[in-house]
Amino acid sequence: MFHKLAILTLVLVCLAAALLLLRQQRLELANRNAALYWEIQRNRQAIWAAEARGAELLRPAELHKRIERARLDLEPHMPDSGSRTAKDPRRSWANRPQQEAVQ
Repeated sequence: MFHKLAILTLVLVCLAAALLLLRQQRLELANRNAALYWEIQRNRQAIWAAEARGAELLRPAELHKRIERARLDLEPHMPDSGSRTAKDPRRSWANRPQQEAVQ
């Protein structure tokens, strides 16, 4: 009887240690996740600031004048908005043909 109780106690201690280890790993991953989130936010802000500086330096009016002076025949380029949804697997059901009802 004593041996069974000792083995049961040992198993429970090992199980508790494993659960504590999993909890610690979960907390470390949550901390890393939060750190990465804030790093991504800082990088996005840096990109937005760089884009804003680029837009200020571009000066669209001056660019249009230079294009006209150079007599370039340029057309505006707009990305195709429909191609993005066609490749999106979450929206693939919308692109399937309608099936006829079976009578």
